[in-house]
Amino acid sequence: MISPAAQHPPESSVLDSWPWLRAHWFDLNIRCGIPFPVAESQAATLVSQYQAPGRHYHNLSHIESCLRLLEEFHGFSDRQAFNRFRIAWALWFHDCIDDRFDKAGVGKCSAAAGNYLFTYARTSILLDPDTGPDSGYDLKDAFVASVRGLVLATDYANGAGGIASLPRHDFQLSLLTDEVIGIMRDIDLATLGASPEIYAQYAANIRREYAHVEDALYSSGRARVLRTFLELPDIYASPWFRDRFESSARANLAFELSSLR
Repeated sequence: MISPAAQHPPESSVLDSWPWLRAHWFDLNIRCGIPFPVAESQAATLVSQYQAPGRHYHNLSHIESCLRLLEEFHGFSDRQAFNRFRIAWALWFHDCIDDRFDKAGVGKCSAAAGNYLFTYARTSILLDPDTGPDSGYDLKDAFVASVRGLVLATDYANGAGGIASLPRHDFQLSLLTDEVIGIMRDIDLATLGASPEIYAQYAANIRREYAHVEDALYSSGRARVLRTFLELPDIYASPWFRDRFESSARANLAFELSSLR
């Protein structure tokens, strides 16, 4: 859970319609020492992106669901708690660019997160037990690279998540483990393991997002995606997520796949 802010955000915000997200966003920015006017300006950009016409699933409701699940997740040790902070930033940005029309969208989401944090976050705030003042790492470079890497981890079309596209020294600095990358992806994919009713709504919303694609082409492409997940030994990397979502995700995916034939 993000610590309560010692300061108070503006009385009105573009995030007022999403009170939980509003509190989360400003608390996150406070922890990085980012001024409220800057945070509000970036919030306006994110709202315009996530709530754009045609965003039926990849919108602020999805971001809130992901962030709430992150707060519910109890798989971090005390030493790993900083990873919750990194993942929270990555979740806010991971779908901000609409990749239906831009195949480089995930990379641009990663760049947007990196540019914002590198420009405005205060280095002294970024206290990480793995990148402390005696570690030899530049705190801001390491932190920004780790957030960028976590966003790239959601580029499922590129297998390992596109993380290899980061400059090698940045990836080394990011100190991302397979476990942390897996948690980021597990959160993003949690909807696959939702109840059949919620999954059906998710599948319908994805189809609405691709309403411009004719039925036969959509069905073949969607079936390919579903098979890719079903062929994985485990859809979820973390035991916590596997226990909660694996069996239901496989049932949901198999049912949708059968409906496309």
